[in-house]
Amino acid sequence: MEVATRDSNFTRHMAPSGPFSLDAPIPGSFIRPVGSFGYCFEMIRMNPSDGHDDEQWVLKRWGMNKEKQPFNDGHASYAYLRGLRRIAPDVWKHEWKFSTPRWRCCPVYYRRIYVGGQLELF
Repeated sequence: MEVATRDSNFTRHMAPSGPFSLDAPIPGSFIRPVGSFGYCFEMIRMNPSDGHDDEQWVLKRWGMNKEKQPFNDGHASYAYLRGLRRIAPDVWKHEWKFSTPRWRCCPVYYRRIYVGGQLELF
């Protein structure tokens, strides 16, 4: 189901977890930080922008093997990210809006993972 709103210049899709923008990965898909990180995230839902803050992505952490596939490594946690902007198909950049330097531990780019057995919707 697609819903176009007057106060936005893009179409939102309705999913069981709520609306999400076309720039966000669909719920159930996986993204990984670019670089030598041993984890990835599953997109759980996207909380839309409230006018003051950017949309918030709610992500579940998974381990990632050498083939870049998610697995349960026993480190269950959630991440909440804001300020991700799609810069290419299946690639997002985490914008840094603060005057302080960015930590080296924090990834800047995220890329979608195509999981074996995961089917495309379109």
